[in-house]
Amino acid sequence: MTTVAETPQTPAPRKRSRSRPLGRAGRFVEDRVPGLQKEYRDNEPKARAVLARLRHAIDTEPGMAWEVSEHLIPGDDFFTEDEWQGDAPTKQEVAIHIAMTTYALHQQSKQERRMHKKDVSLAAAARALAEDPDEPMDRTRVWERFAKLAQAESVSGLLWQLRGLITLLRRRNIPLDYAVLADDLVDWQDRGRRIRVQRRWSRDFFRARRHSNDGLGEELESPEDTAPSAED
Repeated sequence: MTTVAETPQTPAPRKRSRSRPLGRAGRFVEDRVPGLQKEYRDNEPKARAVLARLRHAIDTEPGMAWEVSEHLIPGDDFFTEDEWQGDAPTKQEVAIHIAMTTYALHQQSKQERRMHKKDVSLAAAARALAEDPDEPMDRTRVWERFAKLAQAESVSGLLWQLRGLITLLRRRNIPLDYAVLADDLVDWQDRGRRIRVQRRWSRDFFRARRHSNDGLGEELESPEDTAPSAED
């Protein structure tokens, strides 16, 4: 009797966990952006239409972009009882709206790239921009621009600065983590917690480990880049 040797199976690649757990807004964004990103890169007409509508909604009030509400407004189980009270948008809704619409701006005409990438904070992306050899602005000028964003006096002021930064990142093919951005924006809106966001962004920008634009912008077709991890 001939014994057939079993072919050893290649272990499945481990899904990469985030260095920082996501909050509610981050989980909402992470539940939507990777799927939209994949479908857009696969040239799905529906995804292209959704991203176009999200871009157009960037200047609308949260809750008023009716055509893409499913991508911007959480369901009943998202909010606490207190958060349902009142007509004004919650901090969570504002953060989700900004993250989703600016992602759509960032991904525009970048079908060959993933502009949403795990664990790349807004500050780390800005640092990568400063280190890009083709970027005319030096690190000081990029930092000054980023500091205006972090120290904006209002949500509208922050959004204005953020749109400008995202346009620069898009030009240099530098991605960022939009789920983490959503969580940061929730805290940024709270005066008591804003300083923590500003401190975290400062550290991410100036920390010793250099961020390479090649490392942030290159295309990695491995499963951990596309499949959500268990904790996501």
